[in-house]
Amino acid sequence: MPHFKLLAALVATLLALGAHAQAPSASPLSATCKPWVVEADASMRDTANLPAEFGTASVAEFQAEWRKRLQAPSLNSAFPHARLYARTFETGAVAYLYERAVFQADAGALAMLLRLHENSQPGIRSDALAAIAFAHFQWNTPASKTRGLALIEEALKGQGSYPAAVFRGRAHIWGGDYVTKNLEAAMGFLAQAGRIPDERQSAGRRLDATNLQDLHAATLRHLLAHEPDAPYLNFYKAPMKSAQEMEGLQDQFRAQFERAPAFSTLLPTLDRLDAALKAPAAVAPGFARLREALATQERMAQTLHTSAPADTAQAAALAPVQAANEALLNVLQSVYRQVINEQMNDRGDFPQILRRVQVINALQLGLSRSCSLAVTWAAARS
Repeated sequence: MPHFKLLAALVATLLALGAHAQAPSASPLSATCKPWVVEADASMRDTANLPAEFGTASVAEFQAEWRKRLQAPSLNSAFPHARLYARTFETGAVAYLYERAVFQADAGALAMLLRLHENSQPGIRSDALAAIAFAHFQWNTPASKTRGLALIEEALKGQGSYPAAVFRGRAHIWGGDYVTKNLEAAMGFLAQAGRIPDERQSAGRRLDATNLQDLHAATLRHLLAHEPDAPYLNFYKAPMKSAQEMEGLQDQFRAQFERAPAFSTLLPTLDRLDAALKAPAAVAPGFARLREALATQERMAQTLHTSAPADTAQAAALAPVQAANEALLNVLQSVYRQVINEQMNDRGDFPQILRRVQVINALQLGLSRSCSLAVTWAAARS
């Protein structure tokens, strides 16, 4: 589907999500985080299934190795890191668990994904298969690459899989690490991924609202710049040109928003979070600073997930971080509601309506990751 249509579908999805936005809550695990987290009983998080899947002798060995492999440098062009695919999933549940697995090294979340591939609910099984495949590619052994490719093939069966199709498209563009280079095959898989949003909507399903399909668009831009003779690429040139013009408007709006009063309300909370984390003074501007604050918390969470349960002193030391993150959640939600309300009441032309997309995306990602961290801090201190 042309990128222009992807953006049109996106607006409807964002507005549907915004209509359910909750007021800021005193508890980060209640109304504010309800759209962003997945609750599960302890049995679903049982990590006993991981050693056999990844070839380690014990859960402890897996956890230590998983954290180490998540810190690896870029692996290859098609799959530089598992984080690249964090926003390609069709379902919010799998996206949440995958983010916990790759941003926080949460083995319990990965164990849940391994169980969810047995789920028959539309979208869940194929998403989970792709998520486990990506974990195997990050594990990066010959056996895990073979296992990952088999899972991708399984995910592509039946109704198909958006993340699996995007991966196969990218793999065929570069070749070498997973499959042979084949631009015709690459275009076929990217076209398949492009059709999936319409197919899901026709079936009464919609891609998760936080998935803006950025990786699909970025892959097409790479082809236009570096493989201009790829088969069928002419089909995308006009819509991609239109999309790039719209993205220019989005860049401009994001830069303006980062200097606006609404964004400035985040800054004292980020200062408080930096102090709680004992982090160096922030130098990154705008949303980059928010991403830094989240990444610093996630590195701390990785330590928790790969070590013994926090003792009383460690749990008490987390209290300032937990409180600062809760404050960040409330401010993020307030800013998010303001932007969504403006979006819902905008009566401008189509490009003007789309100018908030990057900002909405950044706020959604901030809410999602901050809520996930709230779950981690609450569990560590319980």
